[in-house]
Amino acid sequence: MLFFTLCLVVLTVTLAVYASDSGRVRTDDFADRDPDDVLRQLKEGNAKFVAGDPRVIDGIINLRERLAKEGQEPIATIIACSDSRIPVEDIFHQPLGQLFVVSTAGNAADTPTQGTVRYGVEHLHTPVVVVMGHNHCGAIKAVVVRSEESGKLGELLETIAAVRDSLPGDLGDDEDAERKLAVANVEKTAEKLLADDDFLRKKVDKGELRIVKAMYHIKTGEVEWL
Repeated sequence: MLFFTLCLVVLTVTLAVYASDSGRVRTDDFADRDPDDVLRQLKEGNAKFVAGDPRVIDGIINLRERLAKEGQEPIATIIACSDSRIPVEDIFHQPLGQLFVVSTAGNAADTPTQGTVRYGVEHLHTPVVVVMGHNHCGAIKAVVVRSEESGKLGELLETIAAVRDSLPGDLGDDEDAERKLAVANVEKTAEKLLADDDFLRKKVDKGELRIVKAMYHIKTGEVEWL
């Protein structure tokens, strides 16, 4: 009878832990996921990338199988540009399953981006959101030189153009102007995440979530934290 009772307790606990429609190990709060520790891990990973250390994943077949069975539990949500020169997992030297990446041209805070970030924080419990722009961004340059684009691309650039128009004075059209707009766009994206979502704002106020801003430098591989 005692053995049966113990088995029942073990089964109940196991089901409670794994009861998730995504199949991932359930984490009911942020208590064991310190934002400062996550940010430190990202910074250390980027230092390895800058130094040229290869990102070797030992036991990748077993890792794939485990992630497929248990689901994902990433440490951070990253908003980055879709630029092919921005390999986010490599930049932060992270293996599969560690980063929940949202990629869009110009890393703008459109509705799909904001909704995806909300999913990452609320359902995957990522304690850090990184909004990362980069230099030599085609979308940023198109807005700086006031390129005329039609269709959905034009709509996307209008979001960044609104950021440009909010800046004082004439930016010009040189590399310095691109830098200013890229940084301003990162800052605006981070602001919108909080302004448009009470859930995220409350997590930040409780210290359970950090939204940090960064710029990636394509030539050096360095992430500059703003």
